[in-house]
Amino acid sequence: DEDALEEVCQQILKQWSECCSRAAASGNRPEDEVQAIASLIEKQAQMVVRQKEVSEESKKRKEALLAQYAN
Repeated sequence: DEDALEEVCQQILKQWSECCSRAAASGNRPEDEVQAIASLIEKQAQMVVRQKEVSEESKKRKEALLAQYAN
């Protein structure tokens, strides 16, 4: 996961540098740059966040434990 995160960060920095170079040379629209960065950040978020799968047995154990402390 750390390697994937590092790779995405490097991609962001590389594309940011390329984008700045192109913008300076051709006067690109800032909206395109923002969209590209937003897309990369979304990809990064999807890679980092993982849903934790909890079994039914584990859920019931947790409920029982919480119920015990509630009384």
